[in-house]
Amino acid sequence: MHTWKATMAAVLFYAVWPTTTPSSIAADHRDGPAAKNDPTADISDVFAFPIDGGDGSRRLVLAMALHPYAGDEATFSDQVEHVFRIRPASISGTGADTAIKTEDAETRVSCRVTGEGGERRMACRVEGACGDACPETAVRIDDETGGTEPALRVYAGLRADPFFSDVARVRLPRLRDVDLNTPGINTFGNANVLVLVAEIDVGLLGDAGATYAVVAETHVPTEVTP
Repeated sequence: MHTWKATMAAVLFYAVWPTTTPSSIAADHRDGPAAKNDPTADISDVFAFPIDGGDGSRRLVLAMALHPYAGDEATFSDQVEHVFRIRPASISGTGADTAIKTEDAETRVSCRVTGEGGERRMACRVEGACGDACPETAVRIDDETGGTEPALRVYAGLRADPFFSDVARVRLPRLRDVDLNTPGINTFGNANVLVLVAEIDVGLLGDAGATYAVVAETHVPTEVTP
């Protein structure tokens, strides 16, 4: 039989509307053997930010980058479930004394590749306080239109890695102050990743003025002996 196991996770906190900046961001590429053995489940970056929907609506964009150093033929696995978990959060203190507390209420955006209609599609659904009004959609891989569901637009495909790092200077701190007029070199400038982007109506979350904690996870099936 199969059970589902969370294999990778990344976190970013953002005040959804619109008075503060992110309190933490992070990126990693190929942490260990498990990530290298299953690159389609390896999360390298997570982003969350608000946008104006253009029609007066408020939207939240969620994005996870997977498969660091993906080749031109890289594609999403139908064995991996991709999940964004969103919870209202409160932040107190500053600097080293910053404390973040999340509520139990949670909205989930879950996505997985299907073969509907003979085409590979990324099927996504929202679960949470929206109940019966929670949207779902399925879009073709690499389809830039975002699908036909206005409350849940999705893109899944190959893109340039958004992460910037001059690895040589990171690894050798003494170089950071040498010849500062020389532009840095983006070590990931020619690297690709698989990107899953979901854009949802903030109204699905309940309080459009709240601060939210966003976690991205991937889950893969694991064989279990009965």
